[in-house]
Amino acid sequence: MKISANHPWFHPFLLLFWVAVGLILRLMHLTDKTLWTDEFATIVFSLGHTFYSVPLDQVISAEQLLQPLRPDAVAGVGEVIGNLINESNHPPLYFVLTHFWLKLFPAAKGLVSIWAVRSLSVLFGVAAIPATYLLGWMAFRSRLVAQTSAALMAVSPFGLYLAQEARHYTLPVLWVIASLCGLIFAVRSIRDRTPLPLAASVAWIVINALGLATHFFFAFTLAAEAMVIAIAGLGQSWRERGTWYSSAHWWSIWMVAVGTAVSGLAWLPFLKDVQDSELTRWIFRDLEGGWNGVMPIAQAIAGVDHHAISFADSNIVFLDQLGLWHFADWLNPMDGSSTVLGA
Repeated sequence: MKISANHPWFHPFLLLFWVAVGLILRLMHLTDKTLWTDEFATIVFSLGHTFYSVPLDQVISAEQLLQPLRPDAVAGVGEVIGNLINESNHPPLYFVLTHFWLKLFPAAKGLVSIWAVRSLSVLFGVAAIPATYLLGWMAFRSRLVAQTSAALMAVSPFGLYLAQEARHYTLPVLWVIASLCGLIFAVRSIRDRTPLPLAASVAWIVINALGLATHFFFAFTLAAEAMVIAIAGLGQSWRERGTWYSSAHWWSIWMVAVGTAVSGLAWLPFLKDVQDSELTRWIFRDLEGGWNGVMPIAQAIAGVDHHAISFADSNIVFLDQLGLWHFADWLNPMDGSSTVLGA
């Protein structure tokens, strides 16, 4: 039976198709890659454990080394948050969710399974597909744009890469998409001079607060949205010959801004300690000397060159992943190939 694009079930079924494609691609070879350092950190902190339980400057057994990776029924959300605050530089929401998620899966030989810890990122990555469809529809009122956006999200190499990492990357993508939906409401309220509905305002504040509680880089999204709103307001003022209307729609937008700012203030004491953390001290140390501050630019140029060569040599290349490898070299400079447990 042939179904036309005008059939009421055409677009829902097509969206389900993109979701299925995205799910299959994200689950393929999910456990093939070995866990890397940051994923181990996800497991340890999500279990409510600490790295300080591993002795330093002495010979240790395999059991001692693996102990932080073993589920513990005693450790709860309080331990997850407390250890993150003391030992990491990330907000706790993703790790708390992972804490509860891992309880759904039995430990394999007493250890958390790779599939279990990565599958939550897969879930968030798949959820981004219909979310992108909704964003495309809200922004352009076009089914074609919405379906194309969902398809691109489903097969995005960068999206696939992030979804197969046991890290807090795909969840912020969801918050960014949801926050951009709020931005669309705001821009239209400026254009039409109508206040944001109270429910939409509260939902936008909650979304922004959750975004900041997941990853501090979500603040860049908020900064970009603030610029868009300012430009929209200035554009309206210019069209109306310099008149800036202080009406209800601006008050509702200011309410969202204040609510979001208040939610972000809760993290200020935590952010003050980030610069002094051993996890980030190398950044400030490297920026202090010579040409180190401009090295990322040269490395980015080198990365582009490698991309072009790789593309010429291969029919199918995940360019985004190559870029991530270069970026990882910059973020994690290595002096040698060995790992030493020491103070």
